[in-house]
Amino acid sequence: MSNVIFIPWIGSKYEAEGFRGLRVLVVAESHYGNRRSERPTATPELVKALGQRLKHPDATARLRKHPHFARIVTAVSGAASASVFTTQERADFWERVCYYNFLQEFVPAARVAPPAESWSAGKAAFIDVLATLRPDVVIAFSKRLGRTLIPLCDEVPLARVRHPSTGFAYVKWNPVIAEALDEAGARRRSSNAGVLALTESAIYRAWYEASANARPAHGPHLPPEQLADVHSRWACEMVAAREGAMTLV
Repeated sequence: MSNVIFIPWIGSKYEAEGFRGLRVLVVAESHYGNRRSERPTATPELVKALGQRLKHPDATARLRKHPHFARIVTAVSGAASASVFTTQERADFWERVCYYNFLQEFVPAARVAPPAESWSAGKAAFIDVLATLRPDVVIAFSKRLGRTLIPLCDEVPLARVRHPSTGFAYVKWNPVIAEALDEAGARRRSSNAGVLALTESAIYRAWYEASANARPAHGPHLPPEQLADVHSRWACEMVAAREGAMTLV
């Protein structure tokens, strides 16, 4: 049983290799969109489509590029421009990290304040995420979210930076991320405890398989009759997820 509705993206190299030898959990605030687009695998689908630039096999086109994912890659990597990375290098970055959206419902649009109860539900879900993913470091791409995560992360190093929207300054925020990565690396090296095998957790295995099997998001690029079927299926999956009996298809 889990409080998590929108499962995190888990890269294929997160557990064994990670990013610079660390298990890095990247956290943003929310998905944007209407309620009929909600589905438990939204996050893995969007990472594949927007982060790794993959196309759904039935879609007529890829989703348009979005700077959100490219800026995360650039900032976490300590670079000054997204242009220094190839598409393959960006895709590999996402295989090395986990990515998760804190709020457990879609927000209609950017700069729309979520209701207070959404934050309470998000806290309960995030506690489950931390317990399951066991990250060495958490990077929060939202200062408001970062303030919420301070008491939840406890002993896990936390980098709190600005949302990667227009005006994100690498020169200001890259050092904040680098400091948290350095702290996490020092803790890993000084720890006498072995690294926990995450695959011992049934929830982790389910999330991992859902990430591996998710198809890239197709957005509106499907025939209308096929979209109608998809929205119907998503509605059923969301009912099951909210009832605590998540079904991953």
